[in-house]
This record gives sequence, structure tokens and C-alpha cells, in this order.
Amino acid sequence: MTAAERVHERPDLGEVQRAIARRSLIDFCTYTDPVFQRGWFVDDVAEKLDRFIDRVIAKESPRLMLFAPPQHGKSEMVSRKLPAYAVGRLPDLRIGAASYAAPLAESMSQDVEAITQADEYQEVFPGGGFPSKDRPNPLGKINRLDRRQILNGSGVYHAVGVGGPLTGRPLDVGIVDDPFKDAREALSGTIRETVWNWYRAVLRVRLQKGGGLIVMHTRWHVDDLAGRLLKAAEQDGEPWEVISYRAIDEEDTRRAPEDEGALCPFRFARKDLNAIKATVGSYWWSALYDQDPIVEGGDVFESDWWEFYKVVPKLRWMAIYADTASKTAERHDYSVFQAWGMGTDGRIYLLDQIRDKWKAPELRRRAIAFWLKWSKPRPDSVICRSLNIEDKSSGTGLIQELRVAKVGAERIAIPVRGIPRHVDKAVRASDGSPQIEAGNVVLPESAPWLSDYLGEFEAFTLDGSHAHDDQIDPTLDAIANMLGGAGDLYAGAL
Repeated sequence: MTAAERVHERPDLGEVQRAIARRSLIDFCTYTDPVFQRGWFVDDVAEKLDRFIDRVIAKESPRLMLFAPPQHGKSEMVSRKLPAYAVGRLPDLRIGAASYAAPLAESMSQDVEAITQADEYQEVFPGGGFPSKDRPNPLGKINRLDRRQILNGSGVYHAVGVGGPLTGRPLDVGIVDDPFKDAREALSGTIRETVWNWYRAVLRVRLQKGGGLIVMHTRWHVDDLAGRLLKAAEQDGEPWEVISYRAIDEEDTRRAPEDEGALCPFRFARKDLNAIKATVGSYWWSALYDQDPIVEGGDVFESDWWEFYKVVPKLRWMAIYADTASKTAERHDYSVFQAWGMGTDGRIYLLDQIRDKWKAPELRRRAIAFWLKWSKPRPDSVICRSLNIEDKSSGTGLIQELRVAKVGAERIAIPVRGIPRHVDKAVRASDGSPQIEAGNVVLPESAPWLSDYLGEFEAFTLDGSHAHDDQIDPTLDAIANMLGGAGDLYAGAL
């Protein structure tokens, strides 16, 4: 055999690579995406997804949960690369992909379409993928954003928001990618129930026999969608394969020593993760970055987080925050007034508090007296800027009365502000807890009300099963207003 003949018999390396890319998701990614970055985490996810597709082909009804921290590339793999790869392998595949909102699901659908229209994709799967918006699908109809026909087969890709319809659309694969938009949604029992009902009544019932499901999201709450499915699995529900990745895990031998336990160092190095952990606090770190949401029941605020002072430090300014009860019966909450000061060290200090079950006339007198006590000129010229009251129930009436308040015949000017509190209490608690954990909220070392105050924080639960939270509310308002917290505390205030 001549040298020329031997050269002719050598395999085309490009075709070899394309053949491998047709059967390996990670090789598909590197072939079709010139800037695709690999690492053990990405490779591991790709391996799990390859096995998932093989089981779909075998009609084994795979159920896969994948948990990973925010911004680590899980959506890129599961919601963009995987559908493009899967419809190339299986042009008759019917996929339903859902996210918390239809626009996001449709955006990811457009990304999948763009992948399939690239030259590199067509080299791997000639004639496959989705038509562009100006090209008809096999039925002669132009594709919609939420429904794309596969060019060389009878398959279809549906993109919907959680709550959207899939009626009459049988599926071989269902993908749920982040069914909750943010903490406010995930901490809302109503929204969690809505997501659960949609999953059961819409997505799950459209799945064909032998079809597969992927539920992928950052864990937010013990009762989120994944939490409910896992609980159902313990009670003879569907068994799920759970793949969970912690942001930092120094005991994971798959991670290189130089990465210091970081999951995906080219996205977030260990120092970046340390900074995030210091910012978000233990509650959100445990849920979002360890995939281990804290069980409801007194675990939001830890007793050893608090800092204490013996003498009132040097302050820049002060403000009063109040929470008023709607009723004064024994089983109802107290009314509370708290005086807070912003220290020159950037921390806030609880200076004083009064708390009781006052009826309207006495509530007004107590509010005025507390304001006068803390609005008096101080030797250091620190002023009390405002009296801030929740604008609801008895608080609304008190705000109106204080704006025309008098002591005797003399009118007094109280800069009273109404707090609308558009943000759910569970969200505000989770948002404020990192400031307490960081030592930015300081309490007096001794006060007659201190024991009850600390006990209320220790007993606080996200599901509202605690007895009282009247001292917590104005504290969270002070944190949000003085240190920054869940949005604008006074958005929509009078």
C-alpha cells in the first residue's frame, strides 16, 4: 500500500468529532460552542443529562432533580444545551420547558433555536433543529415563541411560564427550571401552592408513559417544588435521582486542591464565594448555596448573632419605628415603639422600647410621650428624624392623629411617616437576618424588656406559627430603612 493510499484510509478527524458529538452532550457543547468552558462540575452535569436522555429513549421514566447555586451555569446546560442536543438526536421528541415566567421560558426557547441554526450544529445534526421565525415548520406554519416544530421530524418544543397551559400537548420530556422568581415568591405559601398545583394538574399529566422529568432549581425553601416532590417520594410517590452541588465543599475529592473547595472556580472563585456568604447570611447561604434550606421553626435568627453595648455610642441620627396591634385582646399582638440610632461606626443601636396592649386613646398618648422623650435636644446635637408607623389598621388612625397632635393647647410637629410594608414578613426577616448576623444590629446589654425581645426572635418561624412578632416588625423596618434591605421601605408611603 502506497503512502497516498494510507493517507486516504485515515479517518476524517472532523467527522470523528462530529460522530462523538452526536452521542455525548459535553462533546456536543465543545464542538458547537467555541467558547464553552469545561470543568468537573460541567462534565458531571453533562454525564447525568446524557444518562437521562438514554433512559428517555429506553422509555424508563427517568426522574432527575438537579440543585446547584445561582449563576453556576445549570440553566445553560439543562435549558439551552440539552434541548438542542436532544432534538438533534431525537427529531420526534416532544419537550415541555417551564420557568417562573413565560418571557423567560420563551427567551430560553429562542436561545435553543439560535444554537440549532448555527453552522456547527448543522454539521453535527444536518437539517435538524428549529426553523427561524421566517421559515415555515414541517406543517407549513410559522413557529411561535412558545411552540417550535422540529425541522426534520414530528417533534415539538413548548416553552411556558409556570401556570401556563399545556392542554392537549403530550410530552416525552418535561423540564422545570427555577419555578420561583425570587425569595418573595418562594417564601409565599400561596405561590408555593400555585406552583405545586400547576405541576400536578398541568405538567405532570401531560407526560407520556416512559417519559422523563427534570426539576432544576436553586433550593429556596423546605416546601418548594423539589421539597414537596421529595416528601411525596417518601410516601410512595415517584422516586427521584437527586444530584446536589454545594458552592463550597472542601471534602469533595472531585474538586482540585487549588480551587479551595469552590464548585465552579472559573465562575466563582473561593474568595468570591466567601464574600457572598458574608453578605447573604446563614439562612440564604444554607438554602441557595448549600441546597439545604433551613427547616421552619425558630432557625431564622440565631441567639449568638447579637452584639451588645454598655453605653450609648456616638450617633449620627435617630428614628422611631412602631408596630401597632389591630386589637388588644390577650391573643393578639402588642403595640411596640422602638428608638434606634445610627452609630458613627455604621451600625444601628436599639436605644429604647415600650410595649403593651394599649387601646386607642392610650396608644396616642404613649406615642406622643415616646416621641417627646427621644426628640429632645441632645448634647451631641443628634436629632430624631421621624416617627415611622405601619400604615395599616390602628396604625393608619394613629398616623392621622399624630399629624395634628397637641400637648395641652400647643400643637407639636411630629414628622410621622407611614410604612406601607409591601414586602412579605418572611422575606423581610430573611433579608434582615444577614445584618444581624454580621453584627450590624446592636442591643443594650441590659434592659427590662431584653429577655422577651430576644425570645421573640429566637422563636420566629417563616410559616407564621410563632406566637408574637410585634418586636420583630419595627426592628426589621429599622434595618431596612437605616442599613438597607428588602427594596424601598417607604415605596408608596404617604
